Amino acid sequence: MANAEIAATSLLQLTTTIDGQSTTSLVPASLAAGTHALPSLAFDAASDTLFLVWQHGHDDASEILIASYHGGAWTDATVVSSSDAQRCDNLRVAAVHSDGLLVVNAVWWERAADAEMARLATLTIDGGQVTNIDRHSMNELYEQAVGEPPRVPKALADVDLELLRHPMIVPAHDTLDIIYGDLAAQTLRRVTVGLIPNIRIRIPGGRTGGPIGAPALQLAANSRISVIAPKDGDNLVLYHLDGDAMTYSLFSNGTWSAPRSITTTDVGTERATDALRRMVIER
Repeated sequence: MANAEIAATSLLQLTTTIDGQSTTSLVPASLAAGTHALPSLAFDAASDTLFLVWQHGHDDASEILIASYHGGAWTDATVVSSSDAQRCDNLRVAAVHSDGLLVVNAVWWERAADAEMARLATLTIDGGQVTNIDRHSMNELYEQAVGEPPRVPKALADVDLELLRHPMIVPAHDTLDIIYGDLAAQTLRRVTVGLIPNIRIRIPGGRTGGPIGAPALQLAANSRISVIAPKDGDNLVLYHLDGDAMTYSLFSNGTWSAPRSITTTDVGTERATDALRRMVIER
């Protein structure tokens, strides 16, 4: 491809490896002018389709885009969310099936001139193409879950506000377990979101949501926080990599443990993560 066709100041490429052979291809929609960053992937095994969601910044504006990859070809990009004053961080994506429909879900932290918050978009997919998009603030969904707006408890001095800017999404069949931060309350909130046949958001019966406080984890610049949350029960663990250590905090019986670390030099990241998964399941 000639350089003249590439107007982007940063672009995205996909590398696939099959039987030890790697192939790299540019994401066509990322050749447009501007910056292309924060790529997040979700794979749907049933349709053998890979979904890429990312942020495109241009002309003092920002938008979140989605494109899919199937059979060696990319679809055109679809705009998930856009704003003249928007900046998004910590984008996460998950795919679920609901009543025979494929739904890709994206959660991110959005910063605007007058506010910042966690947001969720649910995208109905048909034949690899987006056919419907629903967008919500997480506080809106929280209000639906508990029947009242989020209350602002007493601020906690030891909460790292950067931690609260990392929304996390855990898919479980046709529901989503979302953990997100409320800066005003200085707490994490947890909401279980269901998807009804027309892909409007609802809160299913049973466990709905509530504040869960926040662990005393301290995030370095460019840290990525991850979550392990079993389908049954309220336990969960948050963790992040910090050099040769995996630092984590366990939420169990309504409280967070003090931060602890596992050295990954000898056991490796995968085995350390498996150990955390066993720990939270066995609690």
